[in-house]
Amino acid sequence: MGGGDRSDVESGASPPEVDRTLVPSLGERRLMGEALPILREVAGKVHRQLGALIAVDDLQSIGHVALVGLVRRYQSGLVPFGAYLRARLRWAMLDGIRRESHGRSVAARARGLAGAARLAQQSDLEDSRPPLATEQGYRQQLSVLLRDHAAVMGIALMASAKGVTARADSSANPEKMTLARAAARELREAVAELADQRQRALIERHYFGDEPFDAIADSLGISKSWASRLHAQAIQTLARRLVPA
Repeated sequence: MGGGDRSDVESGASPPEVDRTLVPSLGERRLMGEALPILREVAGKVHRQLGALIAVDDLQSIGHVALVGLVRRYQSGLVPFGAYLRARLRWAMLDGIRRESHGRSVAARARGLAGAARLAQQSDLEDSRPPLATEQGYRQQLSVLLRDHAAVMGIALMASAKGVTARADSSANPEKMTLARAAARELREAVAELADQRQRALIERHYFGDEPFDAIADSLGISKSWASRLHAQAIQTLARRLVPA
């Protein structure tokens, strides 16, 4: 075997070429070094937001899978690397939890957190209003924001619990079960009454059907940014009906 290798060299045969696209550049290696502490930071925050139901190591593993692609897609000058990476790692971890089998309640909480993040992102993009001049104005705006975030978390959890509340459970408090069924029924009615059929499709298919948000947007023939806008409008409509003032 060794002789064969030597004869190839002596005959002038070229060694196999290395696919340079698989070799990280110097800049990518530098960014990877910056990324690892950010990965640990984001995993810790998501761990706490999920009520410590998912181990930090599991979240870091999900983040590591996404990390190389995120580093390679980063375009310097558009947004600081830290802000870019924190947002996308959080999305990757929440989506990974949703895809993997971590239990209904954990997946629902992850879906709710992702929905709240999408809502906040859309609010930042659309908020071109002038600064509020009074403390009352700030309080009112904060109240609306908190209401909408409470709504998206509640929708995710109630949609996930639809099968649980439908079954009789001897260990459950009958009064709580009755309230849960009533809340789930009210949510279904509110979603069914959304005027825009694309808003209905996004809420029903994502929160009740567990379909990926981007896949729903593609099937509806709309961009991801437009789907995020429709999602925000739907949540705001549902919040006005479902969340007490």
